[in-house]
Amino acid sequence: MTEITGFIQNFFMLVAESAPWLLLGFFISGLITFVLPPSFLQKHLGGRNALSVVKGALIGAPIPLCSCSVIPVALGVRRAGASKGATTSFLIASPETGVDSIAVTYALLGPFMAVVRPVAAVTTAVVTGLMVMFFERNDAEESIVHTTPSKACCGSQHVVETPKSTCCHAEKTPPTSFMQKLRHWFQFSFIEMVNDTAMWLLIGLVISAAMMTFVPESFLQKWGASPYAYVIMALIGVPMYICATSSTPLAVGLLFAGVSPGAILVFLLAGPATNVATLAIVKQALGKKVLAIYLSCLVSVSFLFGWLTDYLASFFHIGLRAAIAQEYSESITPFSAICSVILLLLMAYVLYVKKFLGKATHYH
Repeated sequence: MTEITGFIQNFFMLVAESAPWLLLGFFISGLITFVLPPSFLQKHLGGRNALSVVKGALIGAPIPLCSCSVIPVALGVRRAGASKGATTSFLIASPETGVDSIAVTYALLGPFMAVVRPVAAVTTAVVTGLMVMFFERNDAEESIVHTTPSKACCGSQHVVETPKSTCCHAEKTPPTSFMQKLRHWFQFSFIEMVNDTAMWLLIGLVISAAMMTFVPESFLQKWGASPYAYVIMALIGVPMYICATSSTPLAVGLLFAGVSPGAILVFLLAGPATNVATLAIVKQALGKKVLAIYLSCLVSVSFLFGWLTDYLASFFHIGLRAAIAQEYSESITPFSAICSVILLLLMAYVLYVKKFLGKATHYH
C-alpha cells in the first residue's frame, strides 16, 4: 500500500513539474507554426549546399513535428527543390527537439540536459545532412515519391504512401480574420498538439513514476553507466514510435533507475528521430544509401554526445538524479496544480474524442 501511495505521489509530482512548461511549449509551438509563411521552408532549404543543410537543422529544431508528421513536410520541401542533405537534416532535427520538448526537458531533467539535448540534436542533423550531401554529390537525383489525393487520413487532403504505413499532412485553409487566426492558433496548440502527444505522454508519465517507485536503484546501475547502455538505449529507441516531448518522462524514470545521463541522451536522440515507418519512407523516398547514412550517423553522433554528456556531468559534478529528487520533494505550488488540472483535462478530452467518439481532433 505504501508503494502504491508512493507511485501516485510520483505520478502527480511529474505532472506538476512538467505541466506549466508543456503548456508554455504548446503555446509557443503553435505561434511558430502559424507565424511561418508556407513558402518559408522552400525558400531557405531549396539550396544544394552546406548552408541549406545547416538551415534545415536550425529551422527544423524549434518546429513541433513528430517522427511521422515531419515526413510529409520534409518530402514537400524535397519536391520544391531541396537537396537530400537539407531534407535529411530537417527530417532529423524537427522530431528530435522542439520548443515544447526543450521546455519539458528543463522542467524534468534540469538546465544541463535542456542545453545539451538541442545542441546534440542540431549537430546530429547537420553532420548527417553533410554526409548525405557528400556521398550523393555525384549521383543522379532520384525521382521524388508522389502524393495521391485522399480524405481518409486524419482529415487531411493528401497522404504519403509507404510500404507499411501512411502518414498524413494536412493542407490547412489559411485563416483570414484575426479572430480566425487566433482560434486556429489555440486549436493547434492545445488540441492538435495535445492530441499528438497525449497517449505517449501519459504512458511515459506512468512508466516513469513506476520506475521511480518500484525499480531498485541498483537494478540498472550494473550497466547503466557503461558503454553497453548506449547500445541498449539505441536498440530500444530506433524502432520505437515516440515523440521528443513524451520521451522525456521515460528518461526521468531511466535516470532514477540508474542509467547514466549520456545513455539517456542517446535514447532522447534516437527515439524521436526514428521508427519503422520513418525508416521505410526514408528508404523509399531518398534511397538505400541515404537510409544507411541516416542510421549510421544518427547512432554514431548520439553515442559521441552520450559520452561527452557523461564526461561533462562527471567533470563538473552535475548530479542530475540528486538535484531532480530534491526538486521533486518540494511541495506542489498552486500555479503548477492549476496547470496540471488544465493539462490532464485537455489530455482526457482529446483521448475521449479520439477513442470513444472516433473523431479526428485536427482542425482546418
